[in-house]
Amino acid sequence: MREPQPTSDLPMTPRWMDKPTKEVYRQVSAMLTDMGVAKRPDVHAVCRYCRLWIRWRNADVQIQRLGEVQPMKDKTGKVVCLGIGAFTKLEKSLSADMLKLEREFGMTPAARARIQVDLPTAKHEGPAFRSKIVG
Repeated sequence: MREPQPTSDLPMTPRWMDKPTKEVYRQVSAMLTDMGVAKRPDVHAVCRYCRLWIRWRNADVQIQRLGEVQPMKDKTGKVVCLGIGAFTKLEKSLSADMLKLEREFGMTPAARARIQVDLPTAKHEGPAFRSKIVG
């Protein structure tokens, strides 16, 4: 392989993150480290994913509370039609952004099928050492 091979794992949770985002970061970074696909240079992309996940979850909570469809009112307050709610649109947009990062990190079945990792030897049973995206 000719591409750079970073050796340092993802760092601990960044101090600037709020508590919910730190919890997602811990879960995601552990999963990606176990898969052998995320290293220190990936920290900013992982942070973005975690923040997107929190925003997506918050939008989903609002959709559960308000519904996917909202009444649209005219200037007098009379309901004139039903339309897709703002949180539904936001959730859809966030889902698309998250999916892009999930594909980059092999977090979907199809993405994992494109990634090859060197399996640990009998002497070392830790996470895989190197990974690459193929095809």
